[in-house]
Amino acid sequence: DARLRGAPKIEAPPGLKIKLEGQTTTPTTLNFQTVLVHTLRYEVLALEAGDYTIGPVKVSSATGELVAPAVKLRVEQAAEGSLDDLLAEIGTEVAFVGQVLVYHMTYRTSSRLVSARWGPPEVDGLTPEPNVEPVTAEYDIVNPVGRGAELWYAYRAAKAGKIDVPSGVLQGQFAAESRRRTSPFGSDPFFGDLPGFRDVRTENLVSRKLPLSILPLPDGGRPDDFSGLVGSFTVAAVPSATAVNVGDTVTLDVTVAGTGTLAGFSLPTWDVPGLRVYDDSPVVSAALSEGRLKATAAFKRALVPEHPGSITLPSLQVSWFDPALGDYVVHSAPPVVL
Repeated sequence: DARLRGAPKIEAPPGLKIKLEGQTTTPTTLNFQTVLVHTLRYEVLALEAGDYTIGPVKVSSATGELVAPAVKLRVEQAAEGSLDDLLAEIGTEVAFVGQVLVYHMTYRTSSRLVSARWGPPEVDGLTPEPNVEPVTAEYDIVNPVGRGAELWYAYRAAKAGKIDVPSGVLQGQFAAESRRRTSPFGSDPFFGDLPGFRDVRTENLVSRKLPLSILPLPDGGRPDDFSGLVGSFTVAAVPSATAVNVGDTVTLDVTVAGTGTLAGFSLPTWDVPGLRVYDDSPVVSAALSEGRLKATAAFKRALVPEHPGSITLPSLQVSWFDPALGDYVVHSAPPVVL
């Protein structure tokens, strides 16, 4: 008559992934009494060959704690050629803190791939880039005939250090040979010959680990106004007009675009005598395209002159660290005269 107090989390040793697939509670009869049988089903996925110990597993119930002994598991390397290779790359072996990296997995097979379910690695030192959706693609291969599937996934380097990016996983469903229904009159006229009624087999494909060194941003040469932008960027500033009446508004449209994170970035403030300045909240977008992150931040800065004459707007200066150059870049837009 005991009830479970939540499903236990089974800690996975390095090289394994363990997740709860589901649980059921079934009443049954034992010694003329109705009892409950609780079944919890976990999936164990091996990422590397080796000998593993799983557990012990502790379950909390209304009658106290129950303990199941540890389980031994040996994982052997698959034979060469038994599965098509799942390839992974992250574009570099050296990155900087704050840099956006795109993890790319590719799988090609001559088998009949029905569907692909991706599992990007969980990496200590890399965080998934928020609000950037992964990109997937599935396509036919003409020569040799087969199917291809790809994934692009954006991470941000979060802390310095040397890491091994763990294996990525693809759970592929493949069309197996159909089991034809038979009858005394031959094959089933309704289902036996239809290609849609096929058996499906599921295989988990695992990529290799990738070495990665994440370096801290250098202190030397860091601009005083550096706000943390890492990547390669362009800056454009266009006023809606250069002649305006006193009290009317000129809008300065500023666009910052590039390959790094722009969420949280703000323009440098201005304090110009004779000019009131108002900033709207920026519109920031980011997406993966052609295997790279493309981010844009659009700013609208309202300028209201308080007296007639000429006002020279300050030069709009934005700085960032460019990983490709290994150095800081300072961009100054040309000044505008109202």
